[in-house]
Amino acid sequence: MFQAIRSGKFRNSKPFIGQEILSEFAKRHPEGMYYYAPGISDVQQKSTPHITNASTMYNIIESLSSTALATLNIRTMDDIRNLKLDDVFNIIQYNYDYGVYDENPTNKQIVEDVLKNKEIFAKQIRAFLQELGIKSIEREETEVAE
Repeated sequence: MFQAIRSGKFRNSKPFIGQEILSEFAKRHPEGMYYYAPGISDVQQKSTPHITNASTMYNIIESLSSTALATLNIRTMDDIRNLKLDDVFNIIQYNYDYGVYDENPTNKQIVEDVLKNKEIFAKQIRAFLQELGIKSIEREETEVAE
């Protein structure tokens, strides 16, 4: 829905609410509203303009987390706490520099958003991996108890 609004799909629609409410909304949100994703502020969302919904954001975080798991030899919660994600972003930068994303302009723009905002994604990757670690430990404890 937010993507449709942001793309102007409803620009010719007649308002169902009064002009006063529309004016108040325009004052409060002059640039429009962004999607909601816990842990990601409006300012951070504005810095990633090509990521237009929470689903895309979470898919990116999951993909980056999978890359981290595959390349950084993460085995323990301490590994996650001390995680250096430079290698993950270096892989993306290398692929970007060699034109891997050139065939799909939308994906290329999303990759640019990721590379320009590494700190946002690093924080989200850590949170995602910590959650995975907790689930893994819980599963192991359940299997031992059985």
